[in-house]
Amino acid sequence: MINKKQRLLINIIVLLPFAFFALFPIYSMLVLSFSSEKSLMAYPPKIIPGEYTLNAWRNVFTTRPVVKWLTNSIILTSLSTLISIVVAIFAGYSLSRYKNQFSIGIGYFFFATRMVPSTLIIIPLYILFQKWGIINKYPSVILAYISFQVPFASWMMKSFFDSIPTSLDEQAMVDGCTEIGALFRIILPLCPAGIMACILAASVLAWGDYMFARTFLSQNELLTITVGIKTFFQEYRFHWSEIMASCLLGTVPLIFLFLLFQKSLVKGLASGAVKQ
Repeated sequence: MINKKQRLLINIIVLLPFAFFALFPIYSMLVLSFSSEKSLMAYPPKIIPGEYTLNAWRNVFTTRPVVKWLTNSIILTSLSTLISIVVAIFAGYSLSRYKNQFSIGIGYFFFATRMVPSTLIIIPLYILFQKWGIINKYPSVILAYISFQVPFASWMMKSFFDSIPTSLDEQAMVDGCTEIGALFRIILPLCPAGIMACILAASVLAWGDYMFARTFLSQNELLTITVGIKTFFQEYRFHWSEIMASCLLGTVPLIFLFLLFQKSLVKGLASGAVKQ
């Protein structure tokens, strides 16, 4: 029989290669961000370069508005995610509790919108936003993010609400609650992990966007981190060390969120997979 220590050792041995491949990109970005120009151009490339420098990190904070780009990304992601989750809670609850031909059609419409390429809607959105006068303003990007966050988040919230028995709603309304009261007093307190999982998933969608932010924002001080990194690519030279340093800074907020709420994420995904 295999005891617990042996089982733990086997798990470590099996998972170690997967962990290596998962963390190697982050390790590469970290090493390259501190590498000198000579180490970057060395052939064959070395996993552990011999020369290190802080020039890339110094240039990132002094010659480029990377902190401003990070702030813009945080603002746009936070506002769009907040609005999308509020809308998704009501939409998901309606799809879960009111099952008729109309709600089923709306649910499949939400699902179908996730299969539509963003390139098909970016031109109509640009024309619409230009008429509204919000090009080069935050609302244009926030509305664009909401357009693909809400269908995804609504479908996720529906699966979480489906896992909660409808008898709880009925008992709450027998005790005098309205449907909205039952939602906020009974149902939502039962699925905080599911809401957190939905928030994290919607945040990832918005944080990694390039196309919408690149199309609707052109002023340098309004760029997000994903678009701002592109400015390091010049016609005849790529500032790889600075690019890697900026990429590392751009991953820090999401890594922090996942480390902080990883238990809620796992519970939320698991709770939405079981229907009672």
